[in-house]
Amino acid sequence: MRLLKPSFLFLPFLALSVSALPTSAQALSMAFSSIDFPSSTQTHAHAINNSGLIVGQYIVGGVEHGFTRSGNGVYSSYDAPVGNLAATTLSGVNSNGEIVGYYKVSSGTPPTSGLWKNGAVFNPIQYPGINDTRAFGINDSEVIVGKYKSSDNVEHGYTYSNGTYTNIDSLITPSGATNIKANGINNSGQIVGEFADSGGALHGFLLSGGNFTLIDVNLSGATNTSLTGINNKGWIVGSYFIGLVEHSFVDISGVFNSFDYTGSKSSSAKGLNDYGQIVGEYTDVNGVQHGYLAQVPAPATLWLFSIGLAGLVAFRKRRME
Repeated sequence: MRLLKPSFLFLPFLALSVSALPTSAQALSMAFSSIDFPSSTQTHAHAINNSGLIVGQYIVGGVEHGFTRSGNGVYSSYDAPVGNLAATTLSGVNSNGEIVGYYKVSSGTPPTSGLWKNGAVFNPIQYPGINDTRAFGINDSEVIVGKYKSSDNVEHGYTYSNGTYTNIDSLITPSGATNIKANGINNSGQIVGEFADSGGALHGFLLSGGNFTLIDVNLSGATNTSLTGINNKGWIVGSYFIGLVEHSFVDISGVFNSFDYTGSKSSSAKGLNDYGQIVGEYTDVNGVQHGYLAQVPAPATLWLFSIGLAGLVAFRKRRME
């Protein structure tokens, strides 16, 4: 007797996943928590890894410091171990706990350098011949992405791997593209970022296998798209504007879902992990900036899980025939 093909067993999952698929016309309802470094006046959350380790920046007494927040909520401060330090920001973290960011010095050259922190080991990141380099993202293969500013005050995107810096500007194909930033990278080497057009408006981009894709939020009235993070499922987070107000979004398989911290004046998403946890920052009604941690609702996760399950079922079906 031939066994019942398992594809029939998948149908209830498929029906549920399709009904749960979010549309670009509705906002996601997120579960939020605020992130505030103790005794700080401002906090910015920039990235989160699969262990729940969050990195960012906080301000106290007008001075910028880097911070980490463990998965169980323990905060630690971090300042780059250099002389004449003026400010430190932590911007990216991979699954191994390696952290990137940048620091500024009050005197000396270069005034702004990227940083790569692997445990207690500190490495400066400095694009050759440049005085302003910043590192924003790192994947598990230790490929780092960021931006540098040339002497004419123009921003350029770059990657850094195994001691080699590579300018990525030539991969951004729209005519007149300028002020390019590479903001995030996943383990497949997909890079997300932003550029300005000839009129100064911001647009998002995805580089996958060296191929350029323009990504602009397609919600009504949306302008100035910025892509800041991408996870290993290909989900992308960032921000866009409607008028003068900035909003957070997550792009799940090409579907833009807008969200904002409850009661905030504005918000922007900065990073996410493979479990749908998103970090970013928001401005409250008093104009104070805070970090946030948000969780993508389960149906969106279930939908992607169902797609993966469909592939598994198809594979098993071929094996049984």
